[in-house]
Amino acid sequence: MRKLLIGLMALFAIVPLFAEQADSSVIFKARFLKHELQSYEITQSTYTLRNKDTTALQQFRVKADVYISDSSAEGYNIRWHLYDFSINTDSRKLQQLVSLAKPVDVTCRASTVGELQEFFDWEDLSTCLDEGFKTILPEFATRRDSSSKQELSRLFDFRSSLEGVVLRTIRMFHQVYGLGYTLGEIVDVPSDLILPAVPEPVPGVIHKRLVKIDQEDGVAFLTSVAYPDAKALQQILKKVYPDVSVPPYLLNQSIIGSVVADLKTGWLLYTFEQREYGPENHLSGELLELKHDKLQFN
Repeated sequence: MRKLLIGLMALFAIVPLFAEQADSSVIFKARFLKHELQSYEITQSTYTLRNKDTTALQQFRVKADVYISDSSAEGYNIRWHLYDFSINTDSRKLQQLVSLAKPVDVTCRASTVGELQEFFDWEDLSTCLDEGFKTILPEFATRRDSSSKQELSRLFDFRSSLEGVVLRTIRMFHQVYGLGYTLGEIVDVPSDLILPAVPEPVPGVIHKRLVKIDQEDGVAFLTSVAYPDAKALQQILKKVYPDVSVPPYLLNQSIIGSVVADLKTGWLLYTFEQREYGPENHLSGELLELKHDKLQFN
């Protein structure tokens, strides 16, 4: 997996050579139409790397139909219909739980250019696994062994993380709208960063760079690297580790991302965010991806 990501980033590093041929800029704007629907797949991969070899990998997937329920001079109402939940994991019970997940609708409001303004109607996210728990939990009623406790912990940890994965994906979808970029130039975007193993958001900055515009196909490529504020991160971690020194690897976290957008329609074709932390010889990471299924024109 790491080799794939390194290759992808290497490709984006080469692209500016072509960008020098044209002095162009882009302002990302949503051009959604009322009743328009586009289909995506969300994939969350969590993994560990020991000496650059993958030693653990879990992949959660869910399909998403993104429907524009209203398009007006005031902005867009957008419904994310989530269904067909699945997970590739070594936990049989977690696999069973995810397979029993109920479809979910999450609705949000965006500005006329596509900037995310607010969420509403996302409560289904906290209850979509309830029926699955009703089926699975009775099996643990008489078990007290350590393996069953560990299994239960994984089930509840997944439920608590599901809402964050979906809401982060929607924010990731809207991250470029309303912003302008010039080829090869870095734009610094102040942001509160969500870091692995850190209990609260950390102020920081995201360096974003437009690396290619395909004028013929009307597609733009953007890459990003996030940098947390070192002092703020250290202060937060000192509250978590008050009596011991903060592990150095928590102060040196990596967050990279990319966006591929269709400029004709305003829809994203692909975006990802990869977060890694840990000692160089034993990294833990997460790759969150949103892949477009097939662009449908009205």
